[in-house]
Amino acid sequence: MKKRLLCFLLVLATVFLVACGNSSTSSEKNDSEENKDNKQQEIIDQLINEISLDGIKFTTGEPEQLRLETRVRVVAQIPNYTELFIAAMGEEDIEKAVAKAVNQKEYTTVEYSGYATVETDYNTGSEVVKSDELIKSFMEEELVKAINAVLEKEAAQK
Repeated sequence: MKKRLLCFLLVLATVFLVACGNSSTSSEKNDSEENKDNKQQEIIDQLINEISLDGIKFTTGEPEQLRLETRVRVVAQIPNYTELFIAAMGEEDIEKAVAKAVNQKEYTTVEYSGYATVETDYNTGSEVVKSDELIKSFMEEELVKAINAVLEKEAAQK
């Protein structure tokens, strides 16, 4: 997922650079592309950190014992970032508009499901569901969909 997200961000940065098209040399363009790519990745990372996993609602099913591990089905309600991003396109600061909508819980959700592993905490003897990475992958998938939708909408407007 991270590779896809990075690829889409690179495409977005490339489209932006071509649209701005100034008369700088190729080495200046390469430096500029790297700076923009780094900035775009920082923005996405910041957005994921601001949203955090605390606002995500998820449920877990009964543990299923497999040969080598125990797994549990996880169903998560992820904000519909496509709607949030498209609604924020008219705003001056898209990141702030999206963060504000998420903080105020003004969004619809999309349901994702998958399986997370269950590990035993040997200090306490209790079982712990390792769902954070799975939920982050759901968030990344939804963010990729949102970025694609925004790119498509921008391309259609041109």
